[in-house]
Amino acid sequence: MAYKIMQQKLERTTERKLFKDTKDKNRISDHGAGVLCRTLQGHGHWVNTLALSTDYVLRTGAYDPSKSSTSHQEEDVAQLAEDRYNSAKGSGPERLVSGSDDFTMYLWQPSEDKKSICRMTGHQQLINEVLFSPDTRIIASASFDKSVKLWDGKTGK
Repeated sequence: MAYKIMQQKLERTTERKLFKDTKDKNRISDHGAGVLCRTLQGHGHWVNTLALSTDYVLRTGAYDPSKSSTSHQEEDVAQLAEDRYNSAKGSGPERLVSGSDDFTMYLWQPSEDKKSICRMTGHQQLINEVLFSPDTRIIASASFDKSVKLWDGKTGK
């Protein structure tokens, strides 16, 4: 019951849902209507991986793994989940990072603009994973060039 309340609350706070295209585009669809809102273009090859800055808090909801207490009232669970989401999101919009076969990553603010914030280069082979840290300050990328690189989660530098 508490999970359903929390899930419904998070669905209302997350305005858009992301879909991964099999080619070189990220597509964003309106969560409620299922209508294409925005296509993010920039990669020269297939997009392998996407990460949303709020992924961690959306997965953990009201339950903060760094704290030992997991007993909450059902009414409080949805509010705690929303508070954690808003805290992780910060004052700005959610950010999205995409990694591609073209050895590049792009940092986006898909709710604000279809243009990327920045293009991140440095890997010598295709990128197979990107993730935001739980506090959204760092982006980690892994590549078949046998390296893991850390980037600023706000600017991509």
